[in-house]
This record gives sequence, structure tokens and C-alpha cells, in this order.
Amino acid sequence: MFGASRAMNNRSQEMETRLREGFPHREDDNSVAKYVGSGALSLPGGGVVQCRFRADQDADGSIQIVFGSISALDFVHHLVSVVKGGITAEFRGTTDDGVAITAKCVGGRALSLDSAGNATIYFTLRGLVAHPEIALDAECRLLITNFAFSPFTHLGEPAAQPPPHILSLDVEPEAAGIEIKPLDDYVRRIVRLQQTRTVLPTASLIIKTKSSMSVAWYHDLASNLCKLISVAAGTAVEWIAADGFDPEKNKHYRFHSARVTKPFCSLPTIPIKDFGFEANTTILGRYLQAGFNRLREGDERQLSSLIAAFLDARLEGEYLETRGIKIAVTLEIIRSAFADRLLNERWDAVMPSALRKNLTRVTSAALKAEGFDAEVIKLATETLNQLSRPSLRRQIDYILEALTLTVDKTVVDAVVAIRNRLVHTGRFISNVNPKRAGELKITDSVQEFYILLSFVDRLLLRTLDHTGPYMDYSTSDNSQLQHVIRGFRA
Repeated sequence: MFGASRAMNNRSQEMETRLREGFPHREDDNSVAKYVGSGALSLPGGGVVQCRFRADQDADGSIQIVFGSISALDFVHHLVSVVKGGITAEFRGTTDDGVAITAKCVGGRALSLDSAGNATIYFTLRGLVAHPEIALDAECRLLITNFAFSPFTHLGEPAAQPPPHILSLDVEPEAAGIEIKPLDDYVRRIVRLQQTRTVLPTASLIIKTKSSMSVAWYHDLASNLCKLISVAAGTAVEWIAADGFDPEKNKHYRFHSARVTKPFCSLPTIPIKDFGFEANTTILGRYLQAGFNRLREGDERQLSSLIAAFLDARLEGEYLETRGIKIAVTLEIIRSAFADRLLNERWDAVMPSALRKNLTRVTSAALKAEGFDAEVIKLATETLNQLSRPSLRRQIDYILEALTLTVDKTVVDAVVAIRNRLVHTGRFISNVNPKRAGELKITDSVQEFYILLSFVDRLLLRTLDHTGPYMDYSTSDNSQLQHVIRGFRA
């Protein structure tokens, strides 16, 4: 697909050195696009600047384009406003082997003048479209990052190329065939990814339909797929390039998108690599179908924010307390999603507004009669005003009931204590109060992190209507990362 395309891997002597943020570097990744050719920048008002160009997409999805051979006069008259970010220039070009390229350029950086006085300008792009010859009709093929398959090998044997996940999803307006296929050099890539913990394309996501759908339909479906796959894999999986057919323009396209990617993390929430390959595919397929049904029924924007926070909390390159605080934030997002329902269904009946006002009035009068000063009465009133919402423990109990989750009381006690300590002090309990940690049966701060992580994992999976097996990391501590595959209890 992507790695085999000449257009995406076009090389020439002038392009051996690439640029990232204006600094030269070398990188060899045969699944990342590289285009070299000539074209023109068109500006509002009719200005046109002829130039040579080099465009490429890095493994993390970022896109950059460099324009050269621009006369100093053209640069001063036409491009200064573009570089400053005030005007968008439309670029159209053709690679040296005949592939049409289009992009929108705004902002940028002037790099240098060559010996002939011509300017070179560098831009980062949100997207870039190419039109190579592609034999596709009712399908879209996308390049995705950081997806890991089952090792598909026996202990002591060299790693082998895994088979693809092939499944069908019931999505509107028709069922779609889904294939997640490892790239040809997947084994090399996954070894590098596990060693460097960066971002690398590892697989193709192929979406097939009976009839040709709009470009937006395929891309939106792929985005939702990647969100759900990211939760299952426990690491951000994102598409960064797509091959397809545009029925509105009646032409094939290759779209490169500078989407948000994150470094690799190997903490999956469901066992999609732990059983035989067919079982892994079945688990993944059932989870994705349930997740899509939930996305259709729920607030997609809220779920997207929740998933983004969840993935950010798993990044391994930060302090454990920072990651713990991010997990606590994820818990707050889940809690807020249930807050109105709890107030309407339960709390307003137990503690209605009229009762809260009466309690405040009676307490204030009693304190005043006892001779307490105004400041004490004010503090007592502020405390009573907090009765407008239930305690965190009551809210969590309600969420567990709403999601039909059964969690041991000792686990909930630990989660509430860990969350409160992180939110109010930014520290783990075991680091500041070992005695209290012992009472909660917590070994160290690492176990605190994984207790909170595993609890939030379960809440998110049930929010997405997953009822299958999940990974429990709560027994991990500073000496060993370990997981137990469990099933949900009603």
C-alpha cells in the first residue's frame, strides 16, 4: 500500500537532507511519504510564485514542505505576509514522476538565500493531498500508528509476521468490512517501537463497503475506529494517511493528515494479544461493535474528551504523580458525565434545596445564639452549602450501579483515598502517610498508581458497553508490572 508506492518514496539527490523545524536531519522510514517536484504558490489578489518543492510526512504524522528557487523579489512582494501568518497560500504542484500535489500554506519560516539570491521557505502543514494512480473503489486504506499485534510466535523462536485482524462492523448506513493488516516490515517496526517508545506506522486499516461512500464518511469512521482501538490497546493509535476514491470529484486521492499522535505505551485494557489470533480478533470485534453502538447513542464529543484524557494519562515519559493526577482528571470527567443524573434521580430527593436552606438557617441561628462570631458562622454556612452535591464516595457508588459494575469495597475505599490525596496534595498516600497506606493494603506508590489506573480502565470500558475480558494491573508494585485477565461481574 503506502510503502510500495513510488510516489510516496520518491528520492533524489537534492532531497537527501530533510528538515524538521528548520534543522537538517536524516530519517529512513519507507512508509512515510516523500514528494519532490515543481509547482506554484497562488495568493489572494492574483499573485503567483513559481518554485521547486520537497514535501514529506514523518513517522509521527507531521507534514512539512520546503519551497526553493524563489526569487528575492517574489519573496518580498508576495510571501512575507504568508510567512507572518496573515494570508493562506494555495499550492499546486507536480512531482518529478507526474503526481499532482495540493496543499494550503500559512505561517512558515524563511530559511536562507542561496548563492544566486533565491529564497527557501519552510512550512508545517495540517494536510496534503496527492493524486497518484490507485486501484481502489468502494474502500479506503489508511496508515495507522502504534498498533501492536499478537507476537504470533513461540517462546524462544524469532518473531514472525502476524496475520491481519478481519472483522465486520454494523455501522450506519451499511455494514463495513474492517481489516487491520500489519505492514510488510511489521516485525522490525514493532521491535523498534518497543525499544524507543516513540511513534511509528505499524499497520494498514482497510475499510470496505458495498457502495462507494463519501471521503468524510470513511475518514470519520476511521477516526472513531482509532479512538476505540486506542482504548483497547492502551496507547494512542491514529491514522495519518489515507488512500481512497472521491465520488464527488470522481478521482482517487492520497490524503496525508498531521493528526495528533502520542508515544507508544504497552498497557492494553483488554486482552487483544494474549490468546490465539482468532480469539483476539473476536474479542476486538465485539468490543468495537459495542463501542460504536455507544458512540451512536451517547455524546460523542464528551466521549472523545474522555478518551483523550485517558490516553494522555498513560504516557510513560512523565513522573508517576503527574500520571496519577491525569488519571484522577479522567475519573473527574467520568464523574461529571453522571453528575446531573445522580442529582435528578437520587440526591434532590434526599437533600432537596428547601431542606438545605432550612439546615443553613437553623445552624446559623443556633451558632449565633451560642455566641459564635460571624466568621465562624460564615465558615459553617459554606460547609453546609456543600450539601448541594453528594460526596465522592456516593457518586462513585452511583456510577458503579449505573454501569452495573461490582467492585470490592476495599478497592473503592483505596481509589477514593488515592484520588483525594492526589487532587489535594499532588502526592501518593504511601509517600506521605505509610501507615494509612498500610491500612488500605497498599504496598507503594506504584501500586497506588495501578489501582487507580485499573479502576478507571474498568469505568471507561463499561462506559463503552464492553462486557468481555479486561486487564487488571492493580497487583503491580515497584518490583514488578503484572496483569490479571478478568471478566466483569454484574
